[in-house]
Amino acid sequence: MLVENLAFMNDLPLFAASSMEEDATWSVTRLNEAISHALSERFPQEIWVRGEIQGLARTRMRKHWYFELVEKDEYGDGVKGKLSVALLAWNRGPVDRTITSSPGFRLDDDIEVRIKGRVDFYPPFGKLQFVMTGVDPAFTLGQLALRRERILRALKAEGLLRANAERPMPLVPARIGLITSVGSAAYNDFINELEQGGFGHRVVVADARVQGAEAERTLLAALGTLKACELDLIAIVRGGGSQSDLAAFDSEALARAICKMPIPVLTGIGHEIDTSVADHVAHTAYKTPTACAAALVVSTANFLSLLQERAEEIASLAERQTANERHRLIMAAQLASSRAKARIVSAQRDLAEAERSLLRETPRSLARAEARRERIAGELRGAGRLVLHRADQSLKTALRKLTLPRMRVLLNRRAEKLSAQETRVRLLDPRRVLARGYSISRGPTGAVVRSAAELKLGDMMTTQLSRGSVKSEVKVCRKEKKSP
Repeated sequence: MLVENLAFMNDLPLFAASSMEEDATWSVTRLNEAISHALSERFPQEIWVRGEIQGLARTRMRKHWYFELVEKDEYGDGVKGKLSVALLAWNRGPVDRTITSSPGFRLDDDIEVRIKGRVDFYPPFGKLQFVMTGVDPAFTLGQLALRRERILRALKAEGLLRANAERPMPLVPARIGLITSVGSAAYNDFINELEQGGFGHRVVVADARVQGAEAERTLLAALGTLKACELDLIAIVRGGGSQSDLAAFDSEALARAICKMPIPVLTGIGHEIDTSVADHVAHTAYKTPTACAAALVVSTANFLSLLQERAEEIASLAERQTANERHRLIMAAQLASSRAKARIVSAQRDLAEAERSLLRETPRSLARAEARRERIAGELRGAGRLVLHRADQSLKTALRKLTLPRMRVLLNRRAEKLSAQETRVRLLDPRRVLARGYSISRGPTGAVVRSAAELKLGDMMTTQLSRGSVKSEVKVCRKEKKSP
């Protein structure tokens, strides 16, 4: 720009060719004055310049504000040109009034602005700067709106605009991630609102700048940090401010990061008029940090209220079911009692009838039994005589057949059989069994105990051994379980 403006020096009558030839070497002062005069001739009136503000934050607290206006390339990464700007104290009044009359606008770093002023070259320092005298808030707000609209259209076309809104909201948001400037009013409002709710929420805080050149980077870093934590949702909050103050929340990178978060992201950004891109892509947007925290408290309270209602419903249902079952049992008991009484009456009636029938039949039965006895006795007497006669005949026949040798054979057989039985008896003698280590236990009654089921705790038991006996008291009684 300096070289371009110097080209107009040939048109100035102050520097004629003869003068150039007489004094070919310029002093610094003369050159600076010539440059100043040339710029005044080239830019006699104030002009409008557009660009992005940088470096304003470091001089904001001074009497005069100094910053740079930069023009970036088409990708928004490289700087094509810079211009030094000075907002002097005596020009601040009109500029401040313009800003005050335009809600949502504020001069800040990284904001694209259209400003009015004059091109100024200060000869003593050889410094070129643009002395700002006015600003066009509508241009900045319009640029912000256009940028916001472009980002939202792109996200919608990619199907990301409502991606985070489709994340399921937990019934009880107990673990909350908080992104804000720690110690700020927004931080205190959010935390105090949760504490007053009294539900013991766990809050994991990630500190971030919410305004200025570092805001976008720190907000993205905070989201990345909280993404690795086990949380139910994340809240991004900050206090009120103008649209230009909240430019970081119109960042496309931040919007995409929110869209891709696996859990709901809530915003509580104090916009005065419009909503930011972050608000549009968030699961739910609230006007203030307090409103955001209050919504979480209400959500938890609603869940507890729902639990209370369900508990009361279950208790009421249980009471009704118990009353119904009690009534059913009473009716069943009454029916059983009625049936039992009826059966008892019927049994008593049958028993009385049987008794009467027995009394009627007994004399006749006794008479029939007596007659039958007489008949059988007569038959037995006849049959006895016949049997005795036949036995007598058989005995006589046997005596006739009985001889001495045959008797010996029979006796030997009887002796062998007797000896075998004696051996068997001797082998089965309990004393021989006891001698082999076995014992015989008898219970309190003297009966042999064959099963633990025949005893109970405290019973006295006598155990017969091969030599002597032992008395014992039952202390433990394990009864064998019957197999199913």
